[in-house]
Amino acid sequence: MADKEFWRQKVTIYLYHFERKLYHAGHYLGSSDDLTRRSAEHDTVGGSKLMQARARAGIKAKIVRTWEETPRYHEVELHRQKNNSDFCPVCSGRKAFKRGIFKPKPKTKNKR
Repeated sequence: MADKEFWRQKVTIYLYHFERKLYHAGHYLGSSDDLTRRSAEHDTVGGSKLMQARARAGIKAKIVRTWEETPRYHEVELHRQKNNSDFCPVCSGRKAFKRGIFKPKPKTKNKR
């Protein structure tokens, strides 16, 4: 039961846009319950491996989009689409804001 509660937690999902690509990566998608703390960690040892490598390479990045108060499992749904540039307003313009919109699934009643 605790696992379901974890994935239903409301968090801020965020998208970083890199000023230039690091090999194949031009974006980083993550989530946190404290965006200020997490964004500070991304430039230090506490950040993800990709963000650490980006910082070592001297590539600047900025948060270009957030999804506020969204269940954590929505991050997984966004990752499954495998193209973060579709959600990036820098890369895709205003169309990006029409993509990646969280639509809660309706609760289904057990039919017996």
